[in-house]
Amino acid sequence: MQEPLKLLCHLGIIEKTAAAVFAHVKVSAQYRLSPDFAAKVHRFTALLPPGIAHRLQAAEERKEQRLGEKHQFRDQLLTDLARLGLAQEARAIIATLHRTKRGGGGLHNIIGAIDGQMHTVNVDTLGTIGTTMSSLPRVLKPYLTLDGQPVVNCDVSHMHHCFLPRILASRIDYLRNTDPERDLAAMQAEHKRLVSKLSGADYYREWCQDKTDDDERQAKKGLINALLNMPNRKIVENGFYQWMKGTFPTTFSTIEAIKRADHRNLSKQLQRFTSNAINGALCQCQREGIASIPQTDAIICKQSDQERVREIIGKHVFRESSGVRCKVNGILTTA
Repeated sequence: MQEPLKLLCHLGIIEKTAAAVFAHVKVSAQYRLSPDFAAKVHRFTALLPPGIAHRLQAAEERKEQRLGEKHQFRDQLLTDLARLGLAQEARAIIATLHRTKRGGGGLHNIIGAIDGQMHTVNVDTLGTIGTTMSSLPRVLKPYLTLDGQPVVNCDVSHMHHCFLPRILASRIDYLRNTDPERDLAAMQAEHKRLVSKLSGADYYREWCQDKTDDDERQAKKGLINALLNMPNRKIVENGFYQWMKGTFPTTFSTIEAIKRADHRNLSKQLQRFTSNAINGALCQCQREGIASIPQTDAIICKQSDQERVREIIGKHVFRESSGVRCKVNGILTTA
C-alpha cells in the first residue's frame, strides 16, 4: 500500500485535522484518531504483549526524554519557569478574575503551576514555544517575578512585518538563480527601502497621512495588520492596500502569490520566522545565564537583564529578517 494514511482515513481509524503546506514554509499534514475509534482504544490495552504494554506505561517519561533531546532549550526553560512567582498584590486581582470568570477556565491551572512549580513546555509545528505562562491574563503579567525580582516583557514591535524583507530577499535570490540575466536593481532598491521603513522610529506612523495624528496611527495599525492576513480577494479593491503595494510592488506581489492557494500560508511562514528569531534569542540568553521565558514574539526576563535581552533579540531578528533593526519595548536595537 503506497498511501497507508489515506487507507486509515478511509477505514475511519484516523482523520486529517490540517492539510500539508508546501510553500515558503513546509508543514506536514496533521492527523488524529477518529472520535469513534479513540473511544475503543482502551479495550485493546489488555491484549498487548508485555514489552509493548511496558512501553505504553512509560510513554510519558519517554516522551519527556525525547522532547528534551529534540529541544535543547527545554530543560533549562522548565528550570527557569520554576523560578517564577507572583507578587502579593496579584492575589486580589486573581480573586476578582475568579469571581467575574474573566480569567478563563485555565486560570486555576496557571496559578497552580506557578505556586507548585509544575510547568509545561510544548513546541508546535512552526516552532512556537508554548508554556504555562502563554495563557496568563495580561492584567497579571506586571506582577510576575523571577527569583522574587520584577520582570519585564521584551516585546518586538510589528514582528511579522519585520520579516517582509526576508520574503523579498528570497524572491530576489530565486530570480537570480533561475534568470541570471534579469536586472534585479529595482527589487534590490525596494528591499533597501523596505528595510529602512521597518527600521524607522515608528513603522505604523510612517503609513499615516497625518503623522502627528495618534488616532490615525492606531487605525492604520489595525488596518495594516488585517490586510496582511486577509485573503487576496478581499484586499484587491482596498485603496490603502493598493497604495502599499504601489510603494513595494514586488514585496506585495510575492505575498499575494504565497496566499493564493490559502491566505493562511503567509501567517505560517511569518510564524516560522518569528519562532526562529525568538528561539535563537532564548538559546543565547540561556548560554549567557539569563533566565528567560519566551512569549511568542517576546521574552520575559528580570528587569535587571532587559538591556542585554533587548540586544540579543535585536541581533536575532536582524539576521532572520534580512536586515531589519527592530524595536523592542519601543527602543530601536542595533544590528
